[in-house]
Amino acid sequence: MSDAEASDDRPTNWKAIAMIAVCTAVIAFIVASLEKGSDGAIGKALPEFRPAGWIDDKALTAEQMQDKVLVVDAWASWCGPCIAETKHLVDVYGKFGENPRLQFVGITMEQEDALPNMKMFIERLHVPWPNAYGAEAFFQELAIDTIPRVYVVNSKGEIIWTNRSGGEIEEAIERALAM
Repeated sequence: MSDAEASDDRPTNWKAIAMIAVCTAVIAFIVASLEKGSDGAIGKALPEFRPAGWIDDKALTAEQMQDKVLVVDAWASWCGPCIAETKHLVDVYGKFGENPRLQFVGITMEQEDALPNMKMFIERLHVPWPNAYGAEAFFQELAIDTIPRVYVVNSKGEIIWTNRSGGEIEEAIERALAM
């Protein structure tokens, strides 16, 4: 094989190698996005609630949440997208909230000094379920990096759905109640 023939093969080989590298990078990005999109929380146990306090003194005990399907809403009073998500959850609560096997609960990282804003958020959106504040450990344990974040937890304490995992919350609640 002459030097001229060998040099003709090299660019083609480099093009093929470059295409393989680009395809590999794209696939890795898609896989990482899908994993992040589902939070990686599906199948994990819901961390223990250890908030600094409860808004409007509507405290929930571990016993009140035990063996129940939970809808957990991670939110903040300053979060614009949380308003739309909370409005939707209020509608969902209207469909399911009276079920004694189901408990809705809200949780925020905001601190006591933001109580007036948190109360205004809850009142303005007519949120009927208990809401906790000062829950940094909960957010850290679930690696919550953006809000709103909503979880459906089965009666065994396992996360079975998040608002980032796809599907409708109503279907997830029905599935959890049927378990």
